[in-house]
Amino acid sequence: MPPIEVMSNNTPEVSSELALFNFEGSEKKMEIVFVPEDGTHVSEIPWDAGLRTYRRDHWDEVVGLLNGCILLEDVEEHYDVYLISESSLFVYTDRVVILTCGTTTLLKTLSEILGCAEKVGLKVSYFQYSRKNFLFPEEQLYPHSSFDQEVQYMSQIFEDGRPHVFGPLTDDHWCVFVADRIDRGVGKETVDKEQTLNVYMYDIDPVVAQMFMKADPLIIPSILAAGGEEGEG
Repeated sequence: MPPIEVMSNNTPEVSSELALFNFEGSEKKMEIVFVPEDGTHVSEIPWDAGLRTYRRDHWDEVVGLLNGCILLEDVEEHYDVYLISESSLFVYTDRVVILTCGTTTLLKTLSEILGCAEKVGLKVSYFQYSRKNFLFPEEQLYPHSSFDQEVQYMSQIFEDGRPHVFGPLTDDHWCVFVADRIDRGVGKETVDKEQTLNVYMYDIDPVVAQMFMKADPLIIPSILAAGGEEGEG
């Protein structure tokens, strides 16, 4: 197969032979942190209450809104984790974290998640949506056709939200939308202790890349072709 030609804007131009295997690897990530509406501390929420009140049948419906499905479920001590067709869903008593890739419509789950949180007495304390610039933006579905469209969609729900772009718009960059409602008033003991480190790898050797993925007979030959190697028959 001929190699993929990389354009100056860092978006690959894919030959017709590989067009069927276009896959958007840039993950969309959404994290929503809640606090009890009655003012009690989140530590007082029982381990099986809050958002963990909802079980797999409910999250099946939520994931369906982003055009995905739940494949596996695992109940841990502090959270429930669901392996979904396009990545992962983590449900804690006081927060939800969803990561999806491909052409999923992640933001369409937002209203449903906020609604189920309200039903168990929770309100939003912090909201963040982030992603890298897409490799194939023209293949994304509403409301993910552009960051402007995503911002417009989220701003209808979070009027206090603020969009940010880190990095050059003509090259790799990071899009972030944040609505921060954490109460840091005088006399509060709130301390921002959480830090998030994201590590993303691009343009790595095709053979090395196989160490980070399962042997998919459709994807691996495309990766090898992009690196100038031929996949094994």
